[in-house]
Amino acid sequence: MPFCILWLELLCGERDSAVPLQTEANGQVAAVSSLTGEQLWQTRTSVEASGQPTYDDRTGTLYLAGISGRVAALDTRKGELLWETGAHADQPASGESVRSQVLAYGGALIVSTPDGTLFSVDPAHPERKSSSG
Repeated sequence: MPFCILWLELLCGERDSAVPLQTEANGQVAAVSSLTGEQLWQTRTSVEASGQPTYDDRTGTLYLAGISGRVAALDTRKGELLWETGAHADQPASGESVRSQVLAYGGALIVSTPDGTLFSVDPAHPERKSSSG
């Protein structure tokens, strides 16, 4: 069962179309054509139980953050996993319903996790050590 559905305006073939992206608790993300109902692509990430994804319409990139602070970037046109980070936070207690959040701000990704960890990621250089507080 999908955890989150996000509608995006993407270029599909010859015309623009609204495409629902489904993110699941196991890290799987899928795009479905709103015109045909066909699955366009499906990609597995290591992001567990992601919160609301953030979409950058300039680059066509979808950013997800999991409860452990793991962050992933996906090319929404191809469904390609661009990069993932390692965990940045402790896993929350079983049954907690608070999700991580990722927001794009000033060229950076700001991520908060259920355990209160707050950090930033440079999407152009995700391997660099992030700022946290």
